[in-house]
Amino acid sequence: MSTLTEESRSGSATAMWGVVMVCVYCNATYGAAVTVAGAVLPQIQGDLSASLDQVSWIVTASIVAGAIGTPPTPWLASRFSRKTMMVACIGLLTVFSTLIGTAGTLGEMVLWRVLQAFASAPIIVLTQSLMLDAFPDKRRGLCLSIWTMGITSGWMLGPTFGTLLVEWGNWRIAFLAFGPLGTLGVLLCWVGLAKQKRAQSLEFDWLGFFLLSFGLGALQLVLNRGQRLDWFDSPEIMLATGVGIAALYFFTVRSFSVKNPFIDWSILRDRNLMVGMMLLMAYAFISLAPLILIPTMLQDLRGFGLVTIGLLLIPRGIAQVATIAFMSFLIDRIDPRVLIGTGLVGFAVGSWMMASFNLDIGVGNLMIPTVVQGISMGFISVPIMSIAYATIAPALRTHAATLTGLSYTIASSMGVAVSVVVLTRSSQTSREELAAHVVPTNELLRYPEYSKAWNLDVLENLVSIQGEIGQQAAMIGYVNVYWMLAVLCLCVLPLIFLVRKSW
Repeated sequence: MSTLTEESRSGSATAMWGVVMVCVYCNATYGAAVTVAGAVLPQIQGDLSASLDQVSWIVTASIVAGAIGTPPTPWLASRFSRKTMMVACIGLLTVFSTLIGTAGTLGEMVLWRVLQAFASAPIIVLTQSLMLDAFPDKRRGLCLSIWTMGITSGWMLGPTFGTLLVEWGNWRIAFLAFGPLGTLGVLLCWVGLAKQKRAQSLEFDWLGFFLLSFGLGALQLVLNRGQRLDWFDSPEIMLATGVGIAALYFFTVRSFSVKNPFIDWSILRDRNLMVGMMLLMAYAFISLAPLILIPTMLQDLRGFGLVTIGLLLIPRGIAQVATIAFMSFLIDRIDPRVLIGTGLVGFAVGSWMMASFNLDIGVGNLMIPTVVQGISMGFISVPIMSIAYATIAPALRTHAATLTGLSYTIASSMGVAVSVVVLTRSSQTSREELAAHVVPTNELLRYPEYSKAWNLDVLENLVSIQGEIGQQAAMIGYVNVYWMLAVLCLCVLPLIFLVRKSW
């Protein structure tokens, strides 16, 4: 396949599908690279002799870096061209992933992980705008379905193959594997993407960029470390909150007072884009939390191994990818609002089913609701993007993709943070309530079937009772999170009626 100019590419079906192949591969590689770390954290912690609080910086710092690295994408793409940016981003992703695999200390790993997340953050925005430009508007639904399948496949395959590689070797192989994968991505981008003209005289609002970076960085630190540090009882959280609020305030003032702001908020006058972003943030909030909580629930309360957990979550990913593929045929035939509404109700049903989990949960009890959620996510994701881009001008697509990517990152982080807060607080409260009933005056403890094992005068029994209370309280916390997700899905439903019909 030869490199084509932008003009000759527009009418070439071969070139169009070449762009698709490049973008899907890069999306999947990026998705796997950013999610594999979460699957191998326990092994990293043991190998580098780090505490849980220390090793959590591998995830926290990368989220902050990814949020900061997304907003400059429109300016960089115009200044250096999208092809050059894609080659650079995939290349740096490859280099830093390899360096992560060779890190000898926790500090080195965090540094390379931060640089990896920052350098690769534009990939999602660039691939989305490239595919939207490659497809005609009447096939936008098919375009977004294929694009979503790429990133979803990466998110699904990254943790699964990461755990398998850990079982076969060690955690370093999970990162070193991106060396050849990333190299292939660089070659595909170089050969398969079109040449573009570069805008030489673009202005860049450096002050606005730094203000937004400080604001987003502080906000992400508060969300990701707040629960661990007991929120505003911690000087670190109070300082980060103050810095974040001040930076975002001055950034907002600057955005409306300078001629060429870093982010042109006038793009949000497009109602469909605004509503689409709100729906996307709700989707990000509800979709990531179960993927984070289910593995910890199965590992801590049921004693499942990492490989077993990874294999159990594969059907959810397969169901989501298959549904997204099916959406490519439905999106242009059925009102997207109906599809989103169906997906939200389905996700609420799946969460409601998960709210009936207990300590005796089996494989069948787990598979059904997670598959229901996977199917529902497929119903939601593609129509949301179709609505967001339904009325946006082609020249503003990269800007729109930047805002949607940024909002998705923030909302997903908020979803995980809020879910962890609900889980922790509910578990603590439930533990106190359950422990209050374990007293000699409780008549239930006098029943013959309980009196021996629950005799409070025996030390071993007290230890056993304490462990049982802890597990039951933790399960109640997980159940409350699932209830919260179900209720939130139903609360978001009215937003679909704000969408302006354009199809």
